[in-house]
Amino acid sequence: MRINCDLGEGLDNDAAIMLHLHMANIACAAHAGDEACMRRTIELARQHQVEIGAHIGFEDKEHFGRREINLSSAELKRLCQTQLDLMARVCASMGARFTYVKPHGALYNMMMRDRDILALLMQAVAAFDNSLRFMLMAVPEHGDLEALAQQHQIRLIHEAFVDRAYTDDGRLLPRSEPGASHQTLEQIQVQAKDIIENNQIETIKQKQLPVSVQTLCIHGDHALAVEVAQLLRSMVDELCA
Repeated sequence: MRINCDLGEGLDNDAAIMLHLHMANIACAAHAGDEACMRRTIELARQHQVEIGAHIGFEDKEHFGRREINLSSAELKRLCQTQLDLMARVCASMGARFTYVKPHGALYNMMMRDRDILALLMQAVAAFDNSLRFMLMAVPEHGDLEALAQQHQIRLIHEAFVDRAYTDDGRLLPRSEPGASHQTLEQIQVQAKDIIENNQIETIKQKQLPVSVQTLCIHGDHALAVEVAQLLRSMVDELCA
């Protein structure tokens, strides 16, 4: 089990969180951050031998990429291409490389709800570089997603969220709903332990969902992000040794 976190979003906790990570999803100057921020975060990842991923999202810094925007297929492909081009250029100039792609925020939620959007993003990433892996949410219909990925010749990374509540269909409870984000380390620890030890997630209505998970995600903008990173790394090192 590996730990990933959304970083490079202009916050001041990147260095403290990076110490505990295996993977860093670095914003590509669209939903947050800028090129200078990308460079700082990539350098931190290199210092701590953390795998680098491109965190692509809507160009909407005002709403932190968490507002859904309806784009045409061509516009979505362009959105993806532009951010991957930037990440590739910045990494190359620093002697670094990125190895996977993870959509952010509203774009992520839309692709998990709409298979056409998911297929389009997989296709765009594979066309850019078919050695890149694609990170998405671990859901009960694991086999369907793997079949779609094989169709587009891309490998998947299945992740689960330790700091967010789930609905009974295996998706995230919208942030507008009460209880969407876990606010205590105890809640987060219970959810993480269930995922690691039992390969399942308990939903907001206490339903147990089976999931196949390769990595646990922390949101870098969570109020307890540093503490969560410390806790998770300790749990993973102990339970997955």
